[in-house]
Amino acid sequence: MRPRVGYATIVVVLAVAAGCSDSTGTRSLTIPSMLVVGDDGGFAQIYRLSDNLETKLSTTASNDVDPAFGAERIVFASDRDGNAEVYIADTLMTVSRRVTNSGATDNHPSIDPTGSTIVFVSDRSGAPRLWTVPAPALDATTFGIPTALSTGSGTGTPEGAPAWSPDGRTIAFSSTRTGRSEIFTVP
Repeated sequence: MRPRVGYATIVVVLAVAAGCSDSTGTRSLTIPSMLVVGDDGGFAQIYRLSDNLETKLSTTASNDVDPAFGAERIVFASDRDGNAEVYIADTLMTVSRRVTNSGATDNHPSIDPTGSTIVFVSDRSGAPRLWTVPAPALDATTFGIPTALSTGSGTGTPEGAPAWSPDGRTIAFSSTRTGRSEIFTVP
């Protein structure tokens, strides 16, 4: 069972930070919306935290995890179809669809700033590695074909935590190819 969202802790930290001042006086602190995962009845669910308001976006009897915003959509991983797959949804998660369809574990998705490509982690080749797939329209009925991303790591080297640069030209990710976990980038 996963712990409930630590929302009270976040509010306290933000309240303290918002009241901080320096020689120029008190400054207001604007925090954008963020997605978090919390427990609801034994299942991991996605919540949006915005303007001191917690809104539950997931409503499934499954685990919805690894949410990320991008291009007016949300990508996330879910086991609602039996194993971890990548999904895409509108920003309220009222419409969602599966993006990957594999017996492998597909998770940790990130959508590029234009909304055209999703990078994710999959163990479909043995070790957790980065893969890309075209980001489908929410009403699409077919699956895109995932492609392994050439990162410079050995094929058996685990990779994870992919994130797009703001301009969409670079993907940062973690890899243990040097013997310890470090951050690398790839075009």
